[in-house]
Amino acid sequence: CITVAAITIAITPLFANMADPIYQWWRKRTKTKPSNSIPMPQVGFKDHVVIVGYGYMGSFLAEAIPNSTPILIIESHPQRVKKAKEDGYAVIGGNATSTDLLKAADLDKAALLIITIPDPIDSTMVQEAVHTINPKLKVMARARSLEHMKELVKHGCSEALVPEYEASLTMMRDIMILLKVKDVTIDEFIQDVRTKQYSPILVRNSNKKKDS
Repeated sequence: CITVAAITIAITPLFANMADPIYQWWRKRTKTKPSNSIPMPQVGFKDHVVIVGYGYMGSFLAEAIPNSTPILIIESHPQRVKKAKEDGYAVIGGNATSTDLLKAADLDKAALLIITIPDPIDSTMVQEAVHTINPKLKVMARARSLEHMKELVKHGCSEALVPEYEASLTMMRDIMILLKVKDVTIDEFIQDVRTKQYSPILVRNSNKKKDS
């Protein structure tokens, strides 16, 4: 078990770093994005939050958003579509990489779009399509790796976080507390590490403020 775990830990970053080259290769050989054959309903929302993916993260975030804010879920898995509807949310069932589907989500009137799907190729395609439809829309995304985060930002993503990386920072903080490191030192260290890793987003947001 230890050997399997060690091998898994070792190869995970390798596959994560391969995501961008694979994506670029795939895009060069694909002239159009996947389409959705199901007629897309016009939801007629305004100032709403669109959540792409209703897995653990998507459902958790939906629950955390205030009830006064309209929420629209985009999900391709039938069981998750059913669950989102049972939870009381408006849902568009289908692949979010479809431009037609995204247009049906009234992105020109949305306040925020959150990408929670884990697949780096699909999430980057969604970001590309969203940026084409409404380049001013604020987008927050789940990134598979730091390299994937940079790719999302390059395509217009406002904020991208790597859940595994954030979890490691939390563990790092807990370890330092157990080792009785001063709180101020811990906070400064964690902030310094986070700032360095998320520098692409900080630079992009800084440039946007200068342009506005």
